[in-house]
Amino acid sequence: MVIRKFRSLLLVVAVSSLLACGGGSGGSPNLVGDKMIGNLATPDGSVQVAGGSSLAISAIADTRGPGLTSHKWTIAPKSDGALRAKAPTIQNADCANAVTSRKPIAGGAVIIAQSKCDSWMVVPVTAVDAIWTITSTAVGTDGTASSDSFDLVVKALPLPVFDITATSSENPTLDKAVFLNGVAKVGAPTVGKVKFAWTQMAGPALTLGGAELATATFIPSTPGEYVFLLTGTWEIDDVSRIETDIVHFRVNSIQPSEFDFKVFAEADPVAPSSGTPVTLRAKFTTKLGAPVDSVTYKWTKLFGPDGTTTATTNQSLVVAPEIPGTYVWAVEATLKSGTYTETQTAHAKFEVSIP
Repeated sequence: MVIRKFRSLLLVVAVSSLLACGGGSGGSPNLVGDKMIGNLATPDGSVQVAGGSSLAISAIADTRGPGLTSHKWTIAPKSDGALRAKAPTIQNADCANAVTSRKPIAGGAVIIAQSKCDSWMVVPVTAVDAIWTITSTAVGTDGTASSDSFDLVVKALPLPVFDITATSSENPTLDKAVFLNGVAKVGAPTVGKVKFAWTQMAGPALTLGGAELATATFIPSTPGEYVFLLTGTWEIDDVSRIETDIVHFRVNSIQPSEFDFKVFAEADPVAPSSGTPVTLRAKFTTKLGAPVDSVTYKWTKLFGPDGTTTATTNQSLVVAPEIPGTYVWAVEATLKSGTYTETQTAHAKFEVSIP
């Protein structure tokens, strides 16, 4: 088992030693009254730690008469949050390395046995507060058992920064490799790897190599506007972080058409806060002197968390999404010149943030 490195919460444990005695109930602080077996767990009561910490735990079991057959640690969820979170891991939970001793009471035939189990608990990073009950149980050779417990209160930490950025090769051209590059930024020591997945959202059909890698590639054989979605997944213990980014670019034809018709789209502003109006504009260019009768437009939302899918035929439109996230709108422009028509597509991207 690989033990990850976490911040440590060290507890100073003061434990009384087993005292030799001539009988009665005074041999050990664990053995009171007529108990044949006693058990004491440390920490005592409840303890609070932050997710991602580690904790030293210890237990001592004493007997008066029987020997010890087992001495173990167990963990059980105590809160709803614990039912949804990954449980802490107790190293040496079965106390296989426990320090044990047996000796007779002075002047008598009764055997005193003792087991001391020092263990270490690794607390996962968690997205929810959770309470666990940690129990030490000792079982004697006569079948009697003794348990002692404490509550472990785990406080969720603020989720670490996790950002994904998608870029592409500059000035992509036909019949030459285009590279899609994904970069992950994490605000905490990496536990596990970031997984990448590329998905084509728009553009001519293609075969994408390395779609599950940080860098993917393809060779465009058809000119047009391409859009790709990059999804990054980062798992830290029981916390899964998923972020996305969009990259879009144009692959131009080597030989321009008779009209050399190109369409461009932009968003203003490109980083608005929630509810701020964003103006989407389209414009086109053609070969100088090309006979153009008209250019018509159609806007549709390609990607974004907001549920609206309004389409419009204006050259520009204003939107004001409330939900933070990445938005991409597509504009389809159709040129008409006599009986000739040609359609080109462009995309406008903007990021909505919380005010």
